[in-house]
Amino acid sequence: MALIPLKDTSTINSFNASSDGWDDIPPDSTNTLKCRINESSKLVKNQLGDEVISNVQILYEGAIKINYTDKITSTDSNGIEQTMKPTAIERIKDIASKVLFTEVSL
Repeated sequence: MALIPLKDTSTINSFNASSDGWDDIPPDSTNTLKCRINESSKLVKNQLGDEVISNVQILYEGAIKINYTDKITSTDSNGIEQTMKPTAIERIKDIASKVLFTEVSL
């Protein structure tokens, strides 16, 4: 059971690493998960170490399998659907090193 309410849902479309994202290739797998979507501007470091601005942060319960090549589809509070790639992925752990949440910044 999550410590915070997870009332939103998002869909993760996973692509293999050889897909560059430019073609309309169907995803290898699709997962729809419960989450919490926060819409706020936040300065995060991407996978290359550059500082970028993230406008959406998605919090998933537990450790989920997600890569930087995946595409996440979510609906904002205005009902507008957006599909974006992750900018930063962070695992939030408790004191015993158990992963409680996975935070994905878009």
